[in-house]
Amino acid sequence: MYFGQTFILAVVSVTGFASAQEKVICNETQAACEGYFCDETLSSMFLFMTHNSYATDERVFIRNQNFGEEDQFDAGIRGFNFDIYDIDGELSVDHTPNENTWTPSPYIDSVRGVLTGMDKCENRNEIVIVDLEMKNSGYRTNLRVAEPWGDKVIKNFNATKPFSHYIAKGQRVLLLTNKDSSDPSIGIHRRKDFVTQNGYDWSCNMDEPDFAYREGPKNDPSSAKLMNHFCYTFKLPDELDSGRVNDEQTIMYHSRIFEQQPVFGSFPNIIMIDFYDKGNIWPAQELIRNRNKYVGDELEDGTRCVAGTTCLSCKNEYSYWYSKAMTACGTEPCLQDGSRCAAGTSCNNCCSDSYEYWDSLLFSACGKEPCSDAGTLCWSGSTCDECCSGDYDCPWYGLGYGCSCD
Repeated sequence: MYFGQTFILAVVSVTGFASAQEKVICNETQAACEGYFCDETLSSMFLFMTHNSYATDERVFIRNQNFGEEDQFDAGIRGFNFDIYDIDGELSVDHTPNENTWTPSPYIDSVRGVLTGMDKCENRNEIVIVDLEMKNSGYRTNLRVAEPWGDKVIKNFNATKPFSHYIAKGQRVLLLTNKDSSDPSIGIHRRKDFVTQNGYDWSCNMDEPDFAYREGPKNDPSSAKLMNHFCYTFKLPDELDSGRVNDEQTIMYHSRIFEQQPVFGSFPNIIMIDFYDKGNIWPAQELIRNRNKYVGDELEDGTRCVAGTTCLSCKNEYSYWYSKAMTACGTEPCLQDGSRCAAGTSCNNCCSDSYEYWDSLLFSACGKEPCSDAGTLCWSGSTCDECCSGDYDCPWYGLGYGCSCD
């Protein structure tokens, strides 16, 4: 890529070279990098990544996506996740529980789908991040994985540099691998050196994803933070529930919780999803790219809500409120000592974490009831038990009940 001159793009063929018929000429010049990614770094940019990007109905038994890589790119997806199987020197994509393929598809077809979108003139400054899960690798697998991307591969990546540094050199594809046997000189970078991510074992009947640390640098401001945000029903991708999971409010709510985890400490830079066409992810992308944390119509603390549905519109993390006898947005304020409470329910919300029956209130209350000073009127057999001295006097006119503390 050259700035200030005629801009030439070429679609990469299977061999990595472009024929004369494949060349596309953009009849416009550009003096400087323009577009979203130009001024961003790995830790400041944001994009959505599809989980098992190739796993469509015509390719696998159990799909994670409804549309292929080219359609995904055209829709706005800029992150792709591939399980790689190198068998007898042939690269395939598939998704199985072991290193064997069941319904393999050529890896080159997935690459070609992404490159078709990248090679359009209007996408000349777009960055793509590719997560390569090596399920079966062999001799020179890294080299064969990188080759189909041609000269678009980012080599010797430095996460502190803005993407414009690489775009100026025509390098726009960042390849990350789960394997330790990476090779930055050819553009294969070890994922856990650059991306910090949470767990991905999330059952759809649970309210929240697995926010536990999975891998990546800890307390590194230059690393990308990836939030795995796809759930399973009976360990299978759930297309129907993806509509809820991919809702704008749900994404923003979980992103705020993700940020609160000390090991992440910031909003996600990458969110990995199933069935990107379900729900509505794009408003969330615009909000996060503009450094917003809220949609703007979130429910305030104390608003009653239903876990898993309306609670995902809360401004702050929701919880069970004893005073409301149901879930509500935010955290219920604790009860100060002396506040009446019900044993086994609202008494669990005492600030002092203790409660007892208060004779003066004829009810259970938070904390320990203060003792009564000398001269305080009391009733024998009840409030007189709270005399500080432990003694009390019952004059004859008190009829044995009306007393005072000694």
